[in-house]
Amino acid sequence: MKNNKIILGVLLISLLVTSFNFIGRFTVESGNKRIDMVLDYYEFKELADQSEESLTWWFQQLKSMGVKNVALREETLEDLIVDGKPLEIEMAANILSDVNNRDGYPTQLLEYLQSNPEDHDFDAVVMTDSQELYQFISEKLQDRYESEKFTLVEDEGIYSIILKGTKEEALYQYERGIDIKGRAFLLQQELVSTKLIKLGLGLDPEKVKIIQDSGLEVMARPYQYDGWESEKLFSATFDEYKELNVAPSVLIFDGESVFGFPDYMHITKNYMKEKGSKVGLIEKSVQGQYIKQEGIDPLIKQLDYNAVGVFSMPEFIQMKFAHLYYTGAEEIENTLYRAVTERNIRVIYFRPFKIDKLTYVTDVEEYEKMFDRFEARIARHGMELGESSRMDPKRVSPIHQIMMGLGIVAAGILLLNTFVKLKEKYNILLLVFGGGFVVALIYGIPSLAGNMLAIGAAIVFASLSMVYFTASCSKYLHGDNNNQNFIIQLGRGIKDLLITSLISFVGALYVSSILSDIEYFIAMHLYRGVKIAQLVPMAVFLLAYLSYFGYKRKKGSRKVGIQISDIQKLLMEDIKVLYVLLGGIALVVGYVYIARTGHATDLQASNIEILVRNKLAELLLARPRTKEFLIAFPLLLMGFYAAQRRYKCLIFATGIVAVLGQTSIINTFSHFRTPVYLSIARTIYSLGLGIVLGIFYIVALEIGVKLLNSLRKHLNI
Repeated sequence: MKNNKIILGVLLISLLVTSFNFIGRFTVESGNKRIDMVLDYYEFKELADQSEESLTWWFQQLKSMGVKNVALREETLEDLIVDGKPLEIEMAANILSDVNNRDGYPTQLLEYLQSNPEDHDFDAVVMTDSQELYQFISEKLQDRYESEKFTLVEDEGIYSIILKGTKEEALYQYERGIDIKGRAFLLQQELVSTKLIKLGLGLDPEKVKIIQDSGLEVMARPYQYDGWESEKLFSATFDEYKELNVAPSVLIFDGESVFGFPDYMHITKNYMKEKGSKVGLIEKSVQGQYIKQEGIDPLIKQLDYNAVGVFSMPEFIQMKFAHLYYTGAEEIENTLYRAVTERNIRVIYFRPFKIDKLTYVTDVEEYEKMFDRFEARIARHGMELGESSRMDPKRVSPIHQIMMGLGIVAAGILLLNTFVKLKEKYNILLLVFGGGFVVALIYGIPSLAGNMLAIGAAIVFASLSMVYFTASCSKYLHGDNNNQNFIIQLGRGIKDLLITSLISFVGALYVSSILSDIEYFIAMHLYRGVKIAQLVPMAVFLLAYLSYFGYKRKKGSRKVGIQISDIQKLLMEDIKVLYVLLGGIALVVGYVYIARTGHATDLQASNIEILVRNKLAELLLARPRTKEFLIAFPLLLMGFYAAQRRYKCLIFATGIVAVLGQTSIINTFSHFRTPVYLSIARTIYSLGLGIVLGIFYIVALEIGVKLLNSLRKHLNI
């Protein structure tokens, strides 16, 4: 340290810039506190049908609980049929081929189809005897779509609409036969329907009225059917919103693309800018990502990142009623609570609770209890129900990135010097080359620069923390600490645990500041590097341990540095069966740890663990991470204590596990949708509980040592 004042100066200046960006992130997050509960119209309609109350009654009850919006998608032909409207859909090709039943169809319809039968192979024919329904459908089509896409035919009290279809839209039903050897043969291919049943027809005024009469607002979900787009469609849609007094604060697009993609997005953008509407980003089942509808990223950028996360509350969440030994919706509540506090979700697409796939919970008191508990819990975070808030579009300037990158390079040079002592002039030369690389990275590959710098910070500072652990243990092992009392040794261990964790926290500060960018907050970009940032520090610890303690060195040796003789002895060591067994156990534990980090594996927590987590989340502002307070931090404390007591065999064992805690501190701050105040609270709780458990483990260790010594003395071993 004394010989690297310039390196330390650069690191200090860089840390100040990092802290400035960290505070900026905290400020942005602190203003994002309102949660919008949006009801799903269709599932609440089913709930009302199963209950003794009307849909309006249910909407009014939910309004009294703090709900303001109901999501309503555009009507389709399929919806009209499901709603029981007098509507039939036939394929034109089937009508023409059904010679025996042609008398059942209107004369003018048959004449139209027979005039050019080859042009109607994949057309759909919509028929109704209701003039009112026909008028609704035909007016919607005329307002929204080009005239060549459909034809209207009125004859004999039957109203027909011929929709121009394509081969790609055709839906078939296949019949297969199986021979005696089990081989399948196609017997018949029947044209049964068309994707045109999904064609959007705009909002249903009756459903809009039900919502508005309940005192709620309509959150329309615009939808475009591929191949039927035109400027007419998009203008008509927004004109309809104005006519029906619908002004969605969030647009959650229905379908696989943004409304207007690709040629008419400017219409959608202009409407959203005028109304201040936010883009709804629907969270995937793999948390941390949202559904990438076509055109959504460009639209978000054009709207200056006016976007919010949406939790869609899938069916398996609805069915967590009376789950995990709870009697009501507690586990559903826990899921929603985690979504808004830990994942920056600001719109919950709320669906009613389910007992099974077909049966809804119709007791309104269960909903009241969940909403009351939920509001009380989010109030502890300064949150409330209301129109969803959004995050200001924070960006990190390239100059600040360069300064932070220089700090990471400086810390990396200090890490290198713990293994290879270099003269100051060589360290400065490394700093210059490293700085040049950082500048080239930021301006040459800006899309990767932030991620690469964050990974570098995570690796370097977690590694430095474990070098500190190893160096301190070496000092204690060879120092005169054995005769000091228990309290002094324990206090020294706690101090070193906090210093070690502080070094890792500096790394967390860099990671969370370098990527404190709106595109990470709303998951447009993801931090890639968690796994490697956990594995490399473990390898560095192994090198540090070999450097400070060697391998089977002579007792009392205090040489620091990796020696060839240590490597030779290690490579030539006879491998015992016990070593193989221990190695296998370590691999299994390591795999479980790495696999459990994140949400993309099948390894999930047990029910007991989930219940304990839920209880901690209820009692504390943020749930501490289990692996930190239960294992990693207590063992790190035990490692410092063991070194003072000269229990050398425990230093490596505790250190290799303690690495997990230091990388976990940084990983906690790598969840960019989680506010940093929660990450700070989570780490403080973990350290506090870890110290308490560490003291308990140390007392148990001393009791075990005394019992073992007593047994040896008794047996004269």
